[in-house]
Amino acid sequence: MNEAQLDAFLAIVRDGGFNKAAERLYLSQPTVTRRIHQLEEELGATLLLRGAATGTQLTVAGLTLLPLAERICALYDQVRTEISPYKGQSEIVVGCADPMLDGESSAFFLIVQELVPRLHVTLKTKRLGKGSEQKEQLLTGGVDFLFSDLSAAAWNDSRLARAKLFDGGVYAYVHRLSPMSAWERLPLAALNGQTLYWYQDNTFLREVVGRQLRRQKISWREEECDSMAEALSQLTPQQGALLTVVRKNTVSQLACLSVSRDVCIPAGVLWVKDRCAPVVRQLIHEICDLPSSIWRR
Repeated sequence: MNEAQLDAFLAIVRDGGFNKAAERLYLSQPTVTRRIHQLEEELGATLLLRGAATGTQLTVAGLTLLPLAERICALYDQVRTEISPYKGQSEIVVGCADPMLDGESSAFFLIVQELVPRLHVTLKTKRLGKGSEQKEQLLTGGVDFLFSDLSAAAWNDSRLARAKLFDGGVYAYVHRLSPMSAWERLPLAALNGQTLYWYQDNTFLREVVGRQLRRQKISWREEECDSMAEALSQLTPQQGALLTVVRKNTVSQLACLSVSRDVCIPAGVLWVKDRCAPVVRQLIHEICDLPSSIWRR
């Protein structure tokens, strides 16, 4: 018994005869007849009665088979519908929102790469800039999903969904000659009177850090920069700190200090609800199921 035989059976029932069923299926009448005979032979029962006066009639066995055949053919259609997104899905493109990722040498990429072989796809990264670019790439299909420090709420778009991966530690760049570099872990109190340099679109990080500073009644200034390089160039021995989410390679004249543990921001994967292919959704689920400790390695 196969789909072609059941299709022929259902077409005869719906169209009332072998000839009309053959026309619907774009087959010859003998081909339709042969498929019904094969089906009846396999089931060991007569399914249809053909008469000049009454036309084609269902037997009791045929009446029993009818709802089952409809369900089986519907399942065939469901399988094709749900598997079709996998066709041509030879690679998954991950949007890298600086400073969350450092490209294909990052811990995130290396960890996710271990999950990819079982999905039989290739993982690629695409470096993105500000939040507006990240959002555009997601909505236009430039990336399959995005690893970012931006919150979905900040984007205010119902087409985007966010899955939390882990709480990312916050690090601060300071000048090596700065008094703040005397600490291995930078207490927020040390930022009192300092200038915080921001670059790109770290809206959510600003909000979390600012909340902690206000809670401790710390005063600070802020300065916007167009790039990380510009922000780093502003740091002097006297003042200034650049806060970022993931530790980067230390520049020669700078120190990278871990900020107090009470500053923690959620990092997550964002994807477009109405276009997320099953293979991408499966990868996201596997990533989110990883223990948080794996991101510390």
